[in-house]
Amino acid sequence: MRKIIGERLEEERVRLGKKKGEMAAIGGVAGSAYTNYLEGNRAPDAEFLALIAAAGADVQYILTGQRSSSALAPDEQALLAGYRALDARGKAGVFGVIGGLTQPAEKTGKFIVHGDIGQNFDAPVKGGTFTVDMRKERKKKE
Repeated sequence: MRKIIGERLEEERVRLGKKKGEMAAIGGVAGSAYTNYLEGNRAPDAEFLALIAAAGADVQYILTGQRSSSALAPDEQALLAGYRALDARGKAGVFGVIGGLTQPAEKTGKFIVHGDIGQNFDAPVKGGTFTVDMRKERKKKE
């Protein structure tokens, strides 16, 4: 269990953009003690956890593996506040951007949507093009 806590502690350090020495100093411990936490040789005490929590670390995640919604970095807080202010269409757009940025490189192709839609689409596209046309049918001139 201490090894898993050490791994999560390292994830939080990276998420917060801190160097190992900075994280040790924030937690009021020597660098060697912090290294022992990371390697699973020793478990962090409550004082250390309280101090790093005050600096933005998600202690709930470090101990349980479950993220706490209250332990967000300032940039994450700003993104969440902006997202919450969006309407449904804006939120769908955000998910589209995130999905496009997190797709593995081997997936290729295009997903094209025409028209005003309010639905969310989630589909892997491998090679070729997938088109959804939601436009109103145009009347043909006679």
